[in-house]
Amino acid sequence: MLVIFKGVGWAVLPIFIILFIGTQLIVDAAYGDGYSDSHIWQVYTSTIASAILVAFLGYWFNYKKRSLIFDEKTGDSRLSNRHTLFFIPVEYWAILMPMIISYFAYDSAQKNLKLI
Repeated sequence: MLVIFKGVGWAVLPIFIILFIGTQLIVDAAYGDGYSDSHIWQVYTSTIASAILVAFLGYWFNYKKRSLIFDEKTGDSRLSNRHTLFFIPVEYWAILMPMIISYFAYDSAQKNLKLI
């Protein structure tokens, strides 16, 4: 899969993955091995934490840190490029990723109910 990004857009996926794995390890260490596999709340907790972090990251880099670029030859000025992942600004991933993860968690739960 080709990952298309600009700026810090590459950081969106590692943030979600690292916080998901970290939350799972912490929950398993606190409640016992295999606890996170049988309880879904840790998935939602890590997703919310990741979404908050990505939202702040996107806001910071796309609104606070964007600089004004001045072209001396033409006299034009413009804002620097936005930070994106798959052409979507980073801060919007804070909304999209929880929706995607919630869908897959719901779909997995429905499949598990059919197996019972």
